[in-house]
Amino acid sequence: MELSDCLTFAGEHPICYLATEDGDQPRVRPLLLWFADTRGFYFMTMSPKQFSAQLHRNPKVEVCFYNGSGELPEAKMMRLTGAVEFVDDAELVKKVSEERAALEGIIGRPLEPIAEVFRLRRGALLDAHGHPQGARAGDAQVLNPSVPVHLRCSRRAHRHAAQSVEKNGAWG
Repeated sequence: MELSDCLTFAGEHPICYLATEDGDQPRVRPLLLWFADTRGFYFMTMSPKQFSAQLHRNPKVEVCFYNGSGELPEAKMMRLTGAVEFVDDAELVKKVSEERAALEGIIGRPLEPIAEVFRLRRGALLDAHGHPQGARAGDAQVLNPSVPVHLRCSRRAHRHAAQSVEKNGAWG
């Protein structure tokens, strides 16, 4: 699978689950992908949230995108692991604040002053067993659209896991 396939999968299934750590306690929450391109997978949060504080303290995360299928043969997921980076770009903050303006009615205040954009730009694509594909744990490479990745993340993939690990699956 090419990087473009991973970007497409994430774009088609933008509700994902992102895991952080809070001391010695893992924290997982659903999150809406803002967009994904060759520069990374982009998200937003708000600075007053504990989620933001967790990301600033420890930027290492794991993200799981799932296609939502209730039928095992069609069930697919994509797991990415790496470190997020906050993007200091006033235009992106303004754009996400405009696109997510409905949040202002929920939080009761303007979004732009507290919106934070972050992205996962470096990391690894994980196989069905959670092993980085084609890389040792901890390896990180620059996100590169020409790097082929092999994604075997459906329940059926367990029988193909050995093949998956042998292929280059690092993204980024």
